Amino acid sequence: MKKLWKDIQTGVRALIVLTIVSWLSAAGSAVARLARGLSISDNTVLPMQLCLLGFGFVLACFSGWFLFFQARKKIQLVERQLQDSLTAPFKVSDDYVFDTNSGYWIHTGDFLRVCNDCLLPPTKIVSPLFEAVGSGMEYEDEYVAVWRCGKCGRDYRK
Repeated sequence: MKKLWKDIQTGVRALIVLTIVSWLSAAGSAVARLARGLSISDNTVLPMQLCLLGFGFVLACFSGWFLFFQARKKIQLVERQLQDSLTAPFKVSDDYVFDTNSGYWIHTGDFLRVCNDCLLPPTKIVSPLFEAVGSGMEYEDEYVAVWRCGKCGRDYRK
């Protein structure tokens, strides 16, 4: 939402600059007449001012509608992405392979070991395992190297 707000602010700034440039360009003929030493009568100043005001108003309306439709398009895109993500079920097996010997998941792309308890619903958190020294799983008096979850602290066999 913050990015959308920044886009709107940028569009409003561009609109202001564009309006000023359009006013200056429309007044260019009057400036050219003055530069050549010709005078502008009061009868021509008022229509020029009204023309510039109308042109600025039309430009402001056009830019506003453009920004509105651009923002609406972005919101619709986000809504579609949200709807697609809600309709597609969470499948761990698409990106991970289960190691039946140790009981953790391995990412197919980068071979990152991930905790089984944290990855599965309802948590769905990808919590990487790190190497640690833990008490033996079979013999409590011996210390062995294990894979430990960074979130829940569960140990897995190496």
